[in-house]
Amino acid sequence: MDNNALKNFIIPGIFFISILTCSRPESLQFSYHEIKGPDGESVWTTTEQVHRFTDPADLNNDGYIDVLAFTDQALEWFEYPEWNKYAVQLGRNWEVGRLHAADLDADGDLDLVTAKRLEDNSRPVVWFENPLPDGDVHDSNAWIEHPVGTIPPRESGDYIKEYNSADFDRDGKLDIVVGTFANPVNTPAELFYFFQNSADDFAMKMVTYEWGHEGMDLGDLDQDGDIDVVVNGRWFETPAEPRTGEYPEHNIDEKWYNQRDNWQRNATDVKVADINGDNRPDVIISHSEKPDYPLSWYSAADPTGVWTEHVIDPNYGWCQTLDAGDIDLDGDIDILAGRFERDGPPLVGSPQDVRIYLNNGNGSAWNPLPLPDDAQSTSPDDAEGGMYDGKLADIDQDGDLDVIGARTYWHGPIYYIRNELRKGGVK
Repeated sequence: MDNNALKNFIIPGIFFISILTCSRPESLQFSYHEIKGPDGESVWTTTEQVHRFTDPADLNNDGYIDVLAFTDQALEWFEYPEWNKYAVQLGRNWEVGRLHAADLDADGDLDLVTAKRLEDNSRPVVWFENPLPDGDVHDSNAWIEHPVGTIPPRESGDYIKEYNSADFDRDGKLDIVVGTFANPVNTPAELFYFFQNSADDFAMKMVTYEWGHEGMDLGDLDQDGDIDVVVNGRWFETPAEPRTGEYPEHNIDEKWYNQRDNWQRNATDVKVADINGDNRPDVIISHSEKPDYPLSWYSAADPTGVWTEHVIDPNYGWCQTLDAGDIDLDGDIDILAGRFERDGPPLVGSPQDVRIYLNNGNGSAWNPLPLPDDAQSTSPDDAEGGMYDGKLADIDQDGDLDVIGARTYWHGPIYYIRNELRKGGVK
């Protein structure tokens, strides 16, 4: 790519395209590591037990990042650095979505939030209490399952993709928010807020909105002291009385939710971060299921008013990996993005890669760098490229951010890309 492949131009008040350059800082290097067990075999299981979602979390409180992994029939985790596999619970009909770890009971260790699907298509949301500090985190029988609340069934297809947590009502206890979407395409989506009264008692509130799909993150967008929810191209303002009040919906950019065609419509990845260093939350959005969409970030002096789009890459659709953090340790927020090669149609166009965009300091210019994913794909049927639902985390605790995720939605390996900026840690 030419160092000035995109000229910086402005359409006043609404739209920026940033300069893309392409050169790798000499000190910034990365290496590929497939997660394998002590026997040297991949931790990925058979096609009947695909680990569709992974999440980095220190479950044993040893200071190093372990890997949560989810299949249709197993909630498991792999312990750093030998990657021994342990079960939280097996043999259940899970509502497979993005995993979420948080200290729900405020006892100093990470618990797990997920849901199940019953025969009537209702979805009981549950959380699993980490046995620490007194129990054995490696014993699946020691993980205590707690009820949160049940999402009622629909006549049409309805899916949970997003879980997150925050103290929405500011009572000192973590609450849970769950995002759902449905087929057919004109069916409303929902946010379910579960306010924690105690470990086994949550009060539920439902917020319904039109043309939703996947993509959710949290942040105090209006900086009023409480946490708001961002979904695909809009955000919901948390009211003064979160358990009983109305949640105003505010537009960021309707192009992320104005699609009306098929199951791919309005699917996004979303992240909240301060991209330009002005101490205000910005929003990063990609399209996760369609081509010909940009990777963009949005800023606003008044988040209830007009947001300005800043295009990072004008054509990076199918972006199912999106995260933000200071990857090169220069004090500003960089972006992780990635696509993966699908097993069948619709196929993802080339490249099916993992990359980072290095921020110039204020989000006006970006340096895109490909990361080693060890892909050797020769045809779309190989499905060996890229990463699905990748995350940033300091896996080896050497002071820099690494990348971890699965190869695709359908099969492995689970692997991580080690940031070699700091040379400590255990590979």
